[in-house]
Amino acid sequence: MFIMIFLSCFVTWFVGSNIYNFFYKAEIAQKVEALEQELNRIAPIKEYKIVDKGLVPTRALINRVVYIEFINEDKSPDEVLVQFYSYFKENGWVIDEYRTSKERHILAHNEKFIIHFDELADGYNRWGIMIRSNDFFSKYHL
Repeated sequence: MFIMIFLSCFVTWFVGSNIYNFFYKAEIAQKVEALEQELNRIAPIKEYKIVDKGLVPTRALINRVVYIEFINEDKSPDEVLVQFYSYFKENGWVIDEYRTSKERHILAHNEKFIIHFDELADGYNRWGIMIRSNDFFSKYHL
């Protein structure tokens, strides 16, 4: 009985999300564009050398995540972390997580977006920012 319920929910989700992706391509493109624009509005990013950006490959069928990876060549990792923490706080983002230990990390959100800011390689000053919508599908990686 449980297996049948699980399978029926899975099939409904799978078929529904594929229909969504097929019929709402324009809305999906607008959503990705809004994510990219918000990411580009983050002022401190302009101070660094961007090495990669684009969509994060995920198994989620509805959720979209955009990222930027950059290199810091001038500041210490702690200075970079504090700079972005200050930026998010000053611009109305709610800080959910702030780690200054070996794995430096900030998780922040506002009404529309959720941001993950992470040091990618300890000692190499490589950083990444991922942004996704602050909605049901993004929160639950659907």
